[in-house]
Amino acid sequence: MLTLSGKSPNEGDKSVSLNSIIEFSILDDGTGLNLSSLVVNISGADAFRNLGFTEEYDGAFSDITSDSSGAHLAIDPISDFGQGQVILVKVQIKNLEGIFYNFEYTFRTVPKEPQLVLSSPEPNALVKSDQVLFLQFSDTIDD
Repeated sequence: MLTLSGKSPNEGDKSVSLNSIIEFSILDDGTGLNLSSLVVNISGADAFRNLGFTEEYDGAFSDITSDSSGAHLAIDPISDFGQGQVILVKVQIKNLEGIFYNFEYTFRTVPKEPQLVLSSPEPNALVKSDQVLFLQFSDTIDD
């Protein structure tokens, strides 16, 4: 069974840089990889197909390497991702026995709005008298 590993950004990551390179490895279980069948789709757009990167994802650091253990891809988008965007990465590949494997995962880029990280009193707490309010926000700036 083929497996997808070494994902960067990791599945479920939040506050990922807008100009992140997407990397992962497809590990070969001994059945071999049919690289000509490999399709990588990022949020609805093909990034890799027919043994090549598409124009929108053929940045300076886009690369594919393979050996007996599998294949490693680095996908460098030409344009930055949007703020607060959920990125869906889909990978489809066939082994040399003709069995297709489908993988998918998501991550989220830095948010548009500041995020409330700490408050006092706690959310939904009942305040019965005068009290000092404390709010702490995180605002990630991505250059």
